[in-house]
Amino acid sequence: MSCLLRKKSFDRIGRVGFVVDAFLPSWSACLRQRTFRPLVTGWPSNTAGTVMRFGWVAQHINHLPDRKWRYELYRPWRSYQVVVFIKSMNDACRKLATTLRQKGKRTVFDANVDYFTPVAGTVYYRGMASTPQQREQSCAMAGSCDAVIADSRYLLEKVVPYNSRAVWIPDNIPDTWIAQKSNWRPQSGRKLPLLWSGEAVKLFELLRIESVLRSFRENIQLRLVTGNLDALSRIYEPWQGRLRRLLADLNCEVLSFQNIPALLAVYDQGGVCISPRFLDNSYNMGHTEWKISLAMARGRVALASPQPSYCDLQKRAGGKGVKICLEEMEWSTILDNMLTGNFGWEEEQREACTVVRRYYATSVVAAAHADWLGSLLSEREECC
Repeated sequence: MSCLLRKKSFDRIGRVGFVVDAFLPSWSACLRQRTFRPLVTGWPSNTAGTVMRFGWVAQHINHLPDRKWRYELYRPWRSYQVVVFIKSMNDACRKLATTLRQKGKRTVFDANVDYFTPVAGTVYYRGMASTPQQREQSCAMAGSCDAVIADSRYLLEKVVPYNSRAVWIPDNIPDTWIAQKSNWRPQSGRKLPLLWSGEAVKLFELLRIESVLRSFRENIQLRLVTGNLDALSRIYEPWQGRLRRLLADLNCEVLSFQNIPALLAVYDQGGVCISPRFLDNSYNMGHTEWKISLAMARGRVALASPQPSYCDLQKRAGGKGVKICLEEMEWSTILDNMLTGNFGWEEEQREACTVVRRYYATSVVAAAHADWLGSLLSEREECC
């Protein structure tokens, strides 16, 4: 009798399979990679975005004492109520999504890049602009699935014309990584650390506030957490030359990106997170807030351009912990306030942690994710 009860309890847990970064386990793919392990375990990916959008959420959901779902990497021999495709939109993934829908399963496309809008505006580096194939695949995948998860509110608006059943579920940060507050303050007579992290090819964004950085060069220390600087060769001129001169003139400290915990350790040393962005191209508009929310989780105040996701975060924070700078004058004014002591460090840093904990903690985002999947299945049951 007890075995039957346990089995019934287990059956009430719905299974959700995740296909990540288009790594679809199949006999042919495994033969090419000379491994059949993915057929048994699912095909993992260690990209930061996938670890965050799948790994952290799955870990939280699967450890809930009253869980209703089991999140796991997709296995072709397993039966799932829902299959989620994260950054997976090639022909093979779209074919699988169509087959699953025909079998009565729910399918979801998790879209993280605005491939839906035709390329517009200035392209700053080789590979920045999406290809016609990427746009075609994204639009087709959005239409092929039952529903779409957009990683930003801005991207949600771009997705809806292709699938009206769409929802915004933001990026997340593990609860244990979010500090309660930070007591850091700039030291008198020392340079103010400005922290920037990201792919090296995206360092061109610093040129958005080039004149500000130059005017404060005697009072700031630019700390860059990034990858191989050889990637700068992908930046088009004249921006590549300007960027190289700027980095040399500012005598920047370059730290090699290792992993997220190591990045957070850099943030724990103090400073101000900066994220200037050129907003004259369609690609940059769809980014999420993760670039600054990671730093804010450790109490770092963020200074940023009015990119849509950053503005959403600022509204949620009530203007504390993150400052949106429309023009270079606003960057200069805030930096001057920070350097002259006219800045409420304790309150600003506490609120930076608070807004991340309230809206972007893994527990919060995972709950929203699971609830939405439940509503998606309920729609199917009601229709039937």
